[in-house]
Amino acid sequence: MKNRLLHTITLTLLFLTPVLHGGYNTGDVIKVNSKDGTFECQVKGFVQQNGYRIIHLVYPSGSSSKIPQTETIYAKLFLPDGIKPDDPKRPAVISLPILNGDENLNSLVCATLSKKGIISIMFTLPYQGERKPPVSQRQLEFEPSLFISALNQTMDDISRTIDLLSNLPEVDKNKIGITGISLGGILSATVAGKEPRINRAAVLLAGGNLLKIIHHAKETSLLSSAIKNMPESERSKIIDKINEFDPLNYSSQLRKLASDNRLIMLNAAQDEVIPRECTIELAKAAGLEKSVIWFEGLGHYTAMAELPRALNIVADFFAKDLPPQLIPSQPSIKNPKPVELAVSTFQQLLTILTTEPEKDSCHFFKADLILTNNNKPVINTSVQLTVGPDGKFALLGKDLPNTGDAIGIGHSGSFPWFGNNRVIFSGKKPYYDNTNFLAYLDKQYILRIRAFVGAVGAIALVPDLASKWIKAEQEGENILKITEQSQRPGNDYIRIKFSKDWNYPEYAEFNINNSSGLLKIYAMRTNTMLPRDSFVPPQGNRILEVSAQDVNRMVAAVANFAGELLFNNEAKKQSGTELKIEAQDPAGHGVLCSLGDKKILILDGTPEEMGAAHGALLKQQVAKLVERVLYGVGAVDSFRSGEWFIETMANIKTRTEQFIPKRFIEECYALADSAAYQDGMFFTQICSQSVFTAAV
Repeated sequence: MKNRLLHTITLTLLFLTPVLHGGYNTGDVIKVNSKDGTFECQVKGFVQQNGYRIIHLVYPSGSSSKIPQTETIYAKLFLPDGIKPDDPKRPAVISLPILNGDENLNSLVCATLSKKGIISIMFTLPYQGERKPPVSQRQLEFEPSLFISALNQTMDDISRTIDLLSNLPEVDKNKIGITGISLGGILSATVAGKEPRINRAAVLLAGGNLLKIIHHAKETSLLSSAIKNMPESERSKIIDKINEFDPLNYSSQLRKLASDNRLIMLNAAQDEVIPRECTIELAKAAGLEKSVIWFEGLGHYTAMAELPRALNIVADFFAKDLPPQLIPSQPSIKNPKPVELAVSTFQQLLTILTTEPEKDSCHFFKADLILTNNNKPVINTSVQLTVGPDGKFALLGKDLPNTGDAIGIGHSGSFPWFGNNRVIFSGKKPYYDNTNFLAYLDKQYILRIRAFVGAVGAIALVPDLASKWIKAEQEGENILKITEQSQRPGNDYIRIKFSKDWNYPEYAEFNINNSSGLLKIYAMRTNTMLPRDSFVPPQGNRILEVSAQDVNRMVAAVANFAGELLFNNEAKKQSGTELKIEAQDPAGHGVLCSLGDKKILILDGTPEEMGAAHGALLKQQVAKLVERVLYGVGAVDSFRSGEWFIETMANIKTRTEQFIPKRFIEECYALADSAAYQDGMFFTQICSQSVFTAAV
């Protein structure tokens, strides 16, 4: 009886195993029929994730490159959970990576598709990862023939992968799609145009005229130079080969897909890698010139800011081929994994810091922060942030070092303000502007923050993928410990204590780069009730009405300085003994030279001529100096002294102007006029005030 029961259990498990694992077990061999005969695909293993499985596959390339390492394809098949033998067949999508073969973005695409119930597959490109031969990756960049060979093999590998998908029992072979980003997007468009088995295509950050893109992008500058330096006869052959991969050659089939709403293009409006004219050229060839989805204000890399939106657009696009009964319902996570808790908590904090709430709502955060560095106390403060719609916000802090007992910064919706417990500087005077400090922030910092937030938002769609970078584990009752996955030495960690129901964090301990601290969290809420008068300055303080533009610029200057420290944008020092001419004044009164990392400015002429040359040759540096001194230092001084720094400087100018030689004043005004690029006379005044102050 006991043996019969054991036998029955064993047979039952053997029967259920293929169903539980999506029909694929380690060691299985899949027979694949193709136009060139039959080949075998081996199952090397699988990884279970939340809502999908990743099946590791190995199968032969469809191309003979005579390089053993490249003739085997290593692929990951993403299968949604819950696939049953009697289910209708599903659509499947091939996802192609960027030029350098980085698979992180590809994994996000495939995982997002899986969450929508769509099967997807990605494979390692020739000359990348496990398929990397003894030749270096850089050889692809300056050997055109090797680059062509890699493209040829990639196209054959895509065809072989379509063969594989067409033979899988879960896949509808008439509903196979393709997507890709950057070079992967270009090749996706080419495959969609020439491969009749492709039913849908989503092309991201791509364009037509491949040769023009190669000559334009700095990422392919070595390849471009190699092509240009080839003998004419060889160059002509290489160009012909490159043009074979250009999607512009396949406009007829692309137009057919587009007319049936089976082709979409998503592009960055200010793409520095794929010229906008190349994107428009492909869009016109496909009949999509009025339908391109543009990510305005973003470039090739900062388009990461729109990654969550792009992933959802792509997934919804391919989900149109999904049988209605297979559309997954929105899962309710009752017992989230530690990594899911870590990602959702971090995303909630970023939401408060970087997004606007819904109408008549606010984001709210309140906490105490104790920070030490090398066991020495640095900060012991309380912070409260309220973020409202239409640019309104209020940030209040207590006991911050060197700023007075309490400080506040905000925008009421009508005017900006900042101050401390002694005085509030209220931006109600002309020069009045109806913007906030964000209008004066360095755009590169804004784009980097947006890109980072976009990346976190994309990972939040598929939290399991965060395990590549962080390790999250439960430690004690309602405590989550987060550490890096990297093996670098150190004891960096974040330890978060949650409420009993795990709904909100109560405090966070951390130790990062020798800085440790405790963040006691009283509230962290998004889209919550908006209290009345949340964004007006604290009452009871002395109010000094000043220029709104000055207030915005001061807040922005402090934020820009923080961004400079955060992103470490200091230029690398250059060594050298050769004096180089960097720029010349068109009027002939100045030359800007460099000697290693030193800049040398040589001027000649009348005071006005030298000032004009100075401003023209150092325009950006002058603007940065004024921002740093007048607005950055001005903000700190105003906080400390309780007096408006701009007025202090104006008083200095009035008292000292009569003692300064006329030629010096003439040169300063000419410098300010020449360097001005936005603010006209206002810029001239503040620049000259800075110089007068420095002269004293």
